[in-house]
Amino acid sequence: MLATPLLLVLASCQVDPAARSTTEYLTKLQPLLQENSLLAERVLFQASAVYNGATRPDEVSDAWTTDIVPVAEHLHHQSTFVAAPAEWSATHANLVAIWGERANAYRSISEGLRTADQETWDSGRKLAETVKIREEEWFDMVNNTVAPMGFMLDAYP
Repeated sequence: MLATPLLLVLASCQVDPAARSTTEYLTKLQPLLQENSLLAERVLFQASAVYNGATRPDEVSDAWTTDIVPVAEHLHHQSTFVAAPAEWSATHANLVAIWGERANAYRSISEGLRTADQETWDSGRKLAETVKIREEEWFDMVNNTVAPMGFMLDAYP
């Protein structure tokens, strides 16, 4: 007897479709956000090593070539495989573009370091700064959208 009223209550509790698609999208992003966090950690580690004079120029170049650029490129590549729900597809396409531009920026920085080409390094650094701001704006926009649903997206979990 108790089962019938419980089923009626459960059947009447429907999840908001926007919350459902948001949950789906944010869940799909989680592995990418872990990788984004790893990438940020590697970039900060290199910046710290350079600032503290703890590394030689060839070590910095090697680190960018082997530790940073491959992660940035992999993150961008993997982000293209996320099948975002329709209401999130344009937003996700923007994130994919941002992460692609960052991978290009990091590749330019790496190339500039490897070849001692100041102009290539400068263009990569400037693009990286621009992309960093766009990424921060993307996360701010998404968080403003999902906050009323009780969600928050951490760029660096």
